Amino acid sequence: MDSMIVGNQEDKQRARDIYDNHQAEGTEKQYGRVKLDFQNFCEKTEGLSYETFGEKEVVNYINECVRLNRGFQWLACIKPVLERVEELKGRQKLDTAFTGMA
Repeated sequence: MDSMIVGNQEDKQRARDIYDNHQAEGTEKQYGRVKLDFQNFCEKTEGLSYETFGEKEVVNYINECVRLNRGFQWLACIKPVLERVEELKGRQKLDTAFTGMA
């Protein structure tokens, strides 16, 4: 890719980041729906917290999605969506809601 980009190193890095992190518009919309649904689930379920969610919230949410027959496409979005939320919150890769689930 570097040979295709004209400009300084910062321009090259910006283009690489955009390329590496690109998501289709439909994917972004689906991710947004999953995030909002997870947040609403945590807020309405006693004992769960969206702000400090961890393994307990994720396991309960996955079970609820299965109970509602959400389907594979919905379930496949959960991990990348919640990992993105955790990354934005500044959580370390070794301290995520998925650490204990591996």
